[in-house]
Amino acid sequence: MSGAKLVASSARKSRLSGRPWPLVAALTASVAMVAAAASGASSPGSDMRFHPSGHWVYNSALQTAFHIDGATTNIDARVPVAGEPGSQVVQDDTNGYVVGRSRITRFGKSNLRVQGSLPTPSDETPLAIEAAGGPYLVYRQAGKIVRLGENTTVVTVGERIGDPVVTGDGTLWLLRRKSGLVCTLAKGSTATSTCPARLPAGHSGALTTVGDKPQVLDTTAGLLHAVSTQGLGAGKPVGVEVSADTRVAPTDSGGRLALLDPSTGRLSFVDTQAKRPPVNIELGKGDFEGPLWTDSTVVVVNRTTGTLQTYDAQGHARTNRKIPPSEGQPSIARGADGRVYVQNGAGTHLLIVDEDGQVADTPVSGGPEPSGAPSPSPSQPAKTPTRHEAPPPTAGLPASAPGAPQSVTASAGNRAATVSWQAAAANRAAVTGYVVSWPGGSRVVSGAARHATISGLTNGQSYTFSVSARNSAGEGPAASADPVTPRGAAAAPRGVTASVSGGAVTVRWQQPDLGGGTLRHYAISATGQASRTVTGTSATYSGLANGRYTFTVRAVTSSGGQTLTGAAGSAAVTVTGPTIHIERRPEAGAPNCTTCFYLYMTFTDFPANTSFDAQIFAEATGGDYDSPCHVKTDASGSAICDRDTRDGVPKGNVYVYVNLPDGRRITSNEIYWS
Repeated sequence: MSGAKLVASSARKSRLSGRPWPLVAALTASVAMVAAAASGASSPGSDMRFHPSGHWVYNSALQTAFHIDGATTNIDARVPVAGEPGSQVVQDDTNGYVVGRSRITRFGKSNLRVQGSLPTPSDETPLAIEAAGGPYLVYRQAGKIVRLGENTTVVTVGERIGDPVVTGDGTLWLLRRKSGLVCTLAKGSTATSTCPARLPAGHSGALTTVGDKPQVLDTTAGLLHAVSTQGLGAGKPVGVEVSADTRVAPTDSGGRLALLDPSTGRLSFVDTQAKRPPVNIELGKGDFEGPLWTDSTVVVVNRTTGTLQTYDAQGHARTNRKIPPSEGQPSIARGADGRVYVQNGAGTHLLIVDEDGQVADTPVSGGPEPSGAPSPSPSQPAKTPTRHEAPPPTAGLPASAPGAPQSVTASAGNRAATVSWQAAAANRAAVTGYVVSWPGGSRVVSGAARHATISGLTNGQSYTFSVSARNSAGEGPAASADPVTPRGAAAAPRGVTASVSGGAVTVRWQQPDLGGGTLRHYAISATGQASRTVTGTSATYSGLANGRYTFTVRAVTSSGGQTLTGAAGSAAVTVTGPTIHIERRPEAGAPNCTTCFYLYMTFTDFPANTSFDAQIFAEATGGDYDSPCHVKTDASGSAICDRDTRDGVPKGNVYVYVNLPDGRRITSNEIYWS
């Protein structure tokens, strides 16, 4: 059972709750991490092949679940999740679950988004176990076991239960406190299937595994019994004093068990083969959590002193590390990577005990941003739990090709799609790979994979993906997902230009790649101007003041029920505005007339093909001179007016002005008329 995650808790009493339990709706998120393994040390023949690195932890101060890489202590993922102080996190192939006393919130491990929440069946803190067929939440006082996943169910035992253990085949073994029955919950089953053994009447006990085989410690008689379908094996004395409070590590280490009696503060190592004498370690008084093995090192937490303590298999103390203080109580868990993780009560700090007993610590406060902005979803609708009969025995049958993978789904992205599935039936030979196929290609991924991302697809084209499994006996049938169509936001519009004509700016562009979506309109923004939308490929701005303007154009598309705004294309231009230039020129046809002059007026950057009156203003009289000059601009917004003034203009400064329809008054330069 190598790689199990068992979260120990001192919450031994709680109130039972009669709240209904809805099933989690069908999952659609693709797999981002391989799920955790069952608790303990997996035997070579185990069908478990789960080896994810790291551990999920919930930081209640930041209201965020973090994934920590145990090997590097890096935080490589985080998911904002509203949760209760003291919440813990468990995972399956596809999802993570933030588990509080009143609510369980599910998030996708690939999209790092909250998927929904559901109430707990009891308000006690459960024991969390990540294993094949799980994860499980064990409500020991309420006698209820919750299996999280696509078909979340609650198994009601009917009485209080001790800490279960899981063997490598995915079987959950549990001890009923009142009756002393040792029962099994088979992988995928919705009810306890058999109870092959029972402790003597009035005796208490605790479960463990030795070499991936279930064992029960009779804490009344001090005897260790193997458990099989034939009942209890012959009891072997453990050689140390035990009590009803004695806890046993869920796994052995090389045939050696770790026993902790919190009432006396004694930690003991006993050899199940009686080849080595027992070792007793006096821990002193305290509120202890554990013990848990990490290879050959035992880890315990003393909540009273707020310390993490480790010991080697000979009982030598290795570490006594202070746990950074916070509100709440520290917790201890064994990750699927074989490391032991100890977090403080608020989840703001984590101590990681490696396989060789080395301790690293890391604050839980950072990490990469998720790929999209996380947003909570409504709670999933309630469903009625379904029962599944345990499969018939298959011992002695030859291996055959795997079955079809279950729950194959596909989700489209930008020029890509992510295909997800659940494990295929191995049919007595381990699945070595999965083949993902689509029109035009295929890819082989490992047997541990539960998703594959296919890139290089064409946006707007429909794809159907199929998945089949391989083992040593061959390749099984394929199962297909519903068709999906990759889509993305539009590219930047091509050839964006901005030109000035007659005081107006015209912006032009060409339609970009729409990413498989449907064009709704173009969104245009300009320096100092209100945004506007157009459906064509040009827009004109008039009445702009002189200055530098940048125009930005984006395509807005509809894609898969979403409105997407594409990349930006831009162009800049300087607006100089309409100008009037005047000169006093002699009349060429009257060389002997010293008073024969005319006013030469040049108009540029006016509105194109537009008629208006140009008034001549004489300062000497304080009014307009004679009649205006009637002007009509050409296609470029230019015009010339030759006004014969002779000697009628009063002596003094003269200028020309034009009142435009948009309210602007354009005034020329001044000249002196003598």
